[in-house]
Amino acid sequence: MNPRFLLVLLALAPGGLVLALTALAPNPDRRTDRGEPAQAARSSRGGPAQGARPGRAAAADWPMFRGGPQLRGVAAMAVPPPWKLAWSFRTGGDVDSSAAIRGGRVFIGSHDGHLYCLDAENGAQVWKFKTEGAVDSSPCVVGGAVYFGSSDGFIYAVDAATGRERWRRQTDGKVLASPILVNGRLLVGSYDNFLYCLEPSSGDVIWKLPTDNYVHASAASDGRIVAVTGCDGRVRMASLETGDELTSFDSKAPIPPAATLYDGVAYVGGHAQRFFAIGCDDGRERWSYANDAEPDIFQTSAAVTDELVVFGGHDQHVHAVERASGRRRWTFKTGGEVDSSPVIAGNMVLVGSSDGILYALSLADGTRLGSYAIGAEIRTSPAVGAGLIVIGAADGVVYAFAPAAP
Repeated sequence: MNPRFLLVLLALAPGGLVLALTALAPNPDRRTDRGEPAQAARSSRGGPAQGARPGRAAAADWPMFRGGPQLRGVAAMAVPPPWKLAWSFRTGGDVDSSAAIRGGRVFIGSHDGHLYCLDAENGAQVWKFKTEGAVDSSPCVVGGAVYFGSSDGFIYAVDAATGRERWRRQTDGKVLASPILVNGRLLVGSYDNFLYCLEPSSGDVIWKLPTDNYVHASAASDGRIVAVTGCDGRVRMASLETGDELTSFDSKAPIPPAATLYDGVAYVGGHAQRFFAIGCDDGRERWSYANDAEPDIFQTSAAVTDELVVFGGHDQHVHAVERASGRRRWTFKTGGEVDSSPVIAGNMVLVGSSDGILYALSLADGTRLGSYAIGAEIRTSPAVGAGLIVIGAADGVVYAFAPAAP
């Protein structure tokens, strides 16, 4: 999921261009009916695709947006540069959905209205599921089911192996938010101003949390507290068990990105041109950060470690600040707005930019370690799993990168 729709309405900032090592990525058209494997896919991992192997062991999984329900954006494995293009897959529209990787398969949505299931080994289409609206929502793959939303207003559950529908739940607005599943509860927001808590096997509503505007982004949860942001400018903390609102923080401006939860603190930016650390129990500001030299909005979710919080902004920078104090550790300037939420993988930060480049930066000091020029705006967050970095772009293509060296 990506906040592109809100950006058009609420904020515009100039882009730019940087020089980088350029690679031309093949863009095969993989448009087949649901359930029919693709006839071929462009791959550097053994030639034409022959269909998926669901039982293939994966190096690691990335089952939902930002890797887990706290949305920390920290991968269990690294994919060091230099990279090679392992495969690419063309959808029929922009890709603003971030991928999930589970059981040797890649799941991702497109503006063409489909959710796609691809073989992580070679990019072959396993199946696709059609909705009646753009799928910006990033899928959540747990327990043999894939959960996601569509701008047609429905929350869907489909079978991960076959793509067959299990259930759908109608809301009264677009569902661009990415679901998370925690402690047997499925959480997803809607443009009808509610955060829904659903029973994952049936889609039955357990509770609904009202807000005062669109719920654009994913909720985050540590298994006790749920943090949800919205266009009403508030970060609400609610009980996962009951849905009761416990406290809230008012940033005084819309908050399109999702918060990240870690150690009782919610980390989030938004249109207030500041990035906040907020106590989950009392809703109070712990610290805030701004780029006073080039003030602009912080549109991404943060990747959070014990020491650092890393996020992007429309000032074209990636920012790393100390988790305890909010003091700046380093910044890195890209050639465009950064709407791609960073991911930390080993000693690297992986992040895309509207300049069309996927970057690998040193977690320690922000030094550029490598890059790959896709050539199309990147608004999605990287997914890291199965030995790959998977990311979608505005050209409608899903790209999978692997280390160039054996």
